[in-house]
Amino acid sequence: MVWFFIVAALLAVTIVALIVWPILRTHSIPQDQRAQQNVTIARDRLRQLQEEVDRGLVAPDQVQLEQSEIEAELLEDVSAPHSAAVIEPTRQGWWGGIVVAVAVPLLTGTLYLSLGEPAAVSTPTTIEAQEQAGHSEADILNMVRALEQRLAESPDDSAGWYMLGNSYMTLQQFDKAASVFGKLRELTGDDPDLMVRQADALAMTQGGVLAGEPEQLILAVLEQRPDHPVALWLAGISAQRKGDTRVALQYWQRAEPLFQQNPESQAELQGLITQAKQRLARENEQASASESISTAPEADVDGAAGQIKLQVSLDETLKNEVTDGDTLFVLARAIDGPPMPLAVVRRQAGDLPLLVILDDSMAMVPNMKLSQFDQVSVVAKISKSGQAKTASGDLQGKVPAVVPGTDTLVRVVISQRVP
Repeated sequence: MVWFFIVAALLAVTIVALIVWPILRTHSIPQDQRAQQNVTIARDRLRQLQEEVDRGLVAPDQVQLEQSEIEAELLEDVSAPHSAAVIEPTRQGWWGGIVVAVAVPLLTGTLYLSLGEPAAVSTPTTIEAQEQAGHSEADILNMVRALEQRLAESPDDSAGWYMLGNSYMTLQQFDKAASVFGKLRELTGDDPDLMVRQADALAMTQGGVLAGEPEQLILAVLEQRPDHPVALWLAGISAQRKGDTRVALQYWQRAEPLFQQNPESQAELQGLITQAKQRLARENEQASASESISTAPEADVDGAAGQIKLQVSLDETLKNEVTDGDTLFVLARAIDGPPMPLAVVRRQAGDLPLLVILDDSMAMVPNMKLSQFDQVSVVAKISKSGQAKTASGDLQGKVPAVVPGTDTLVRVVISQRVP
C-alpha cells in the first residue's frame, strides 16, 4: 500500500510538471497568425480533395458533402472578429500555475478517497461529443454573416471568398454563390476547378439546367484542361439534355477511364454510356418517325426504365409567332416534389412536330429518376430568350399527370402564352 502511494505521488508530480511548465513559460502568439494557419490548412485540404476528384477518387456527388465538412470546421475561425491581440505572460499566469500545481494532486487524492475506484469516473461518450460539436443552420447563417462582414473589410481574401461561395451552395442560395465565384475569378483568374464550381451554381439557379452560361463555362474549362473529369461528366449531361446523344457519349467515354480509382463513380458513368448507346439506337428509329408525325403514328420503341414517349406539336394559331430558331424545351417534373426537372430535352422550334422520349438516362441526380415516381407532369415550352426559366411571353403546353414506364404516346400541344 505504501509503494502504491509513493508511485502515485511520483506520477502526480510528473503530471503537474508537464501541465504547469507550459503555463509558466507562455509566450505571445498573434491571434490573426493562428487564424491564417487554419486557413492554410483548410486550403491544403480543399486542394487535396480536388486532386482526388480529378483522379477519380471521389464521386462528383460526394464533393459537396466533404467540402461542407471542411468549411464548417474553419468557418468559425475565419468569421471570428479580426484581432491583433496577443497572449502575454502575466502575474495571473504564474498564479494559475501555482493553483494547478496545488489543486491537481489535492483533487485527485480527494476523488480517489471519496469514490473508492478509478472506474467510477466517466467521460462524455463520442456520440455526445459529436452532438456538442454539431452546427445548426442558424449557427451557419451567423457565421456566414460574420464572414461577409470580414470580406467587406478584406476584399482580397480569396480563401474567404471561396468558403463564402461554398457556404451559399450549402444554404442553397445559388444566385449568391454564382456571384461570389465570379468575384473570386476576378481575383484569382480562370482556374478550371473554380469555373466548374461557378457553372454548377449557375445551373442550380436555372433549376439544374446547364444550358447557356453554365455550358459555356464547362466548354471553356475543357479548352484549358481536356481531361478534366467533372467537366467532361457535366458536358455529357448538357449534351444529352439538348438531345445530342452522340456528343454526350463521346464526352462520357473520354471521362470513364479518368475514374479508374473510384469504382462507384466509374460504374455510374458506365451506366450512362450504356444508356446513351441504347438511346442512339432508338433515335435512329425516331428520325424516320418524326417526318410523318403529324398523324401521330405509334412509335415502335423498346421500353426503357421510366420512359415517357411524347408527341409535341404547335397549335396552328400560334405558328406565326414562332421562328425556327426559337428554343424548345420538353421536360418532366415530379407532381409533389422539388421544382428541379427529372428529365429535359432541348431542341429548336423548327423541329416541330416532334417525337421526344424522356427516360432515366436524363436524370440530373441519381436519386431523382422518372421511374421512381408514379406520376409526373410534362411541359413543352418555346422560349424566346433561349433560357430554361419560364418568362412572360413564352409559349407552352402541359399535361398535368403522366405515368412513366408505359408505351402510351402522350400528345402535348403548345397552345398557351405565359402571361
